[in-house]
Amino acid sequence: MRLPRHHIDMLEYRAEQQETTVSGVLARELDGKASAHIEELSAALPGFAEAMAWPG
Repeated sequence: MRLPRHHIDMLEYRAEQQETTVSGVLARELDGKASAHIEELSAALPGFAEAMAWPG
């Protein structure tokens, strides 16, 4: 994936503020987006709901 420099800078800043990694920031953001669209994504992507529920 390619991102503009200002997006990378933002992610690095947020990671530092949250005492986590850029991967951690991205994972939380993507999980939030996925949760908001769980029904649509589950219908379109086999196993998506199970993956979102893991390890719960």
